[in-house]
Amino acid sequence: MRRPILLLALAVLALAPGAMAQSANTLRAPLIGDPTAWPVNPPGLISDIMIGKVLFNNVVRFSFDDGSTVVPDLAASWDVDADSRVWTFFLRDDVRWHDGTPFTAADVVFTVETIRNPEVASRWRNAFATLDTIEAVDDHTVRFTFREPFAPLLSTLAYNLAIVPAHLVSTMDLSQPSGPTAFVTNPIGTGPFRFVEQVSGSHFIVEANPAYHEGRPSIDRIEFKVMPDVNTQVAQLLTGELDITWTVEPIHFDRLSRAANIEIRDVNVPRWDWIPLNLSNPLFQDKRVRQAMAYALDRQTVVDVVLGGYGQVADGPIPPSIAWVPRDGVLQIGFDPERAVALLAEAGWARGGDGLLRNAAGDRFRFTLLADRGNPTRDQIYLVAQDAWRSIGMDVAIETTEWNTVLARYRTGDYDARLGWWVIKPDPDLYDYFHSQGGLNQILYSNARVDELLERGRAVADEAERGAIYQELQVLLADEQPSIFLYYPTEVRASNARVKGLAPIGFRDSLTWLHLASLE
Repeated sequence: MRRPILLLALAVLALAPGAMAQSANTLRAPLIGDPTAWPVNPPGLISDIMIGKVLFNNVVRFSFDDGSTVVPDLAASWDVDADSRVWTFFLRDDVRWHDGTPFTAADVVFTVETIRNPEVASRWRNAFATLDTIEAVDDHTVRFTFREPFAPLLSTLAYNLAIVPAHLVSTMDLSQPSGPTAFVTNPIGTGPFRFVEQVSGSHFIVEANPAYHEGRPSIDRIEFKVMPDVNTQVAQLLTGELDITWTVEPIHFDRLSRAANIEIRDVNVPRWDWIPLNLSNPLFQDKRVRQAMAYALDRQTVVDVVLGGYGQVADGPIPPSIAWVPRDGVLQIGFDPERAVALLAEAGWARGGDGLLRNAAGDRFRFTLLADRGNPTRDQIYLVAQDAWRSIGMDVAIETTEWNTVLARYRTGDYDARLGWWVIKPDPDLYDYFHSQGGLNQILYSNARVDELLERGRAVADEAERGAIYQELQVLLADEQPSIFLYYPTEVRASNARVKGLAPIGFRDSLTWLHLASLE
């Protein structure tokens, strides 16, 4: 009986060096929810976008060095006419899909037309609201023709618009909200890594694409581990079970900075954090109420204490990193509870004998903050907001659930308020977020002047003229306060010292360049 056991042990030892080598060249990274590999309309947003950055390519991308300059990706070069209406892209001729099929202009045309298809209901659809035609001039040339100038096309294409394979997807049912099952369970891209395996609630694994047109990645595998709890992410980073955490919360700064094998990097990204309000709820439809909620919240203390100083108070949705938009005249809402109470009184809300706000009909000002569990920073901010709004008489509850549930309810309007954020392209084109027809306008905001400004800002090529348009937009949105703008955070990530060559930009776009990274 002992000989078979001995042979088994020897076999395990013989396999161990190879297994260790494979593990040693596997990057392990967290996701906060189960991802879906459907870039045409990513249902879970951040997790979907992250895996998409390594599986797929865009027509163009943001640069390795600054994350804002647009550089080639599937397109080797491009031309634009004098008024930014006709754009022609000249595609690489050495790109193949993971199944070996050559990539062509037909794939770009198919992807854009799929996004524009109303039956697909893509959240990116309005990016092409003024597109007249898109055509494949030949196998490696694509021409976009707009009805009017479209200044932000390059940043729009570089942002999250990955290209999908026409030869596979064109025969599938595209009406499914989470993408065609046959594709999302076996996604085929052109990117530096190709799909291996997905286990719901556990992991999503990709491996190096040996035929990648920019050269085989140095990293053999990436194991994306589904791990919504940030405390668990940090614990596994410290024990070596993870190689990177994409965002480090302030509560963990000291612990990670003392670890000898951990490197920390901070970077400014075009992002704002806010508390979106469901404007279909009558409670939030009066601008004075929304302003009161902002005045009641001590956002500077949130930045100083909760964020540890890694950020600045937001006065609107256009972050300071987009420096060519002037900020003169933008309303600065500071911490002023007395002003908050006065505004609520003007809006018809007064405290009763129990200290709670009621309107003339006797209705309470009662709503629920929908919270996701597992993030210590957001946990604190929910409590700060609840206390601040209770202090002026609002009856505020907190309901905590899973991240994917929060997102699903947000998209369907089944919420009152929640904490959220947007990492936008490095351009002030906010059409998707605040236009009444915007694909990401889940707050259901509608303002005719805002719509006009958003449309004009896209249709002007001159940067100074665009800057003036978006300055007026920022002034208007700061006054309207369609939801509660909180802060512009500094993005902080931490990685094991063995990870080398990560792009020094925001983590989402750094994934686009992961084929240049390596593990020691």
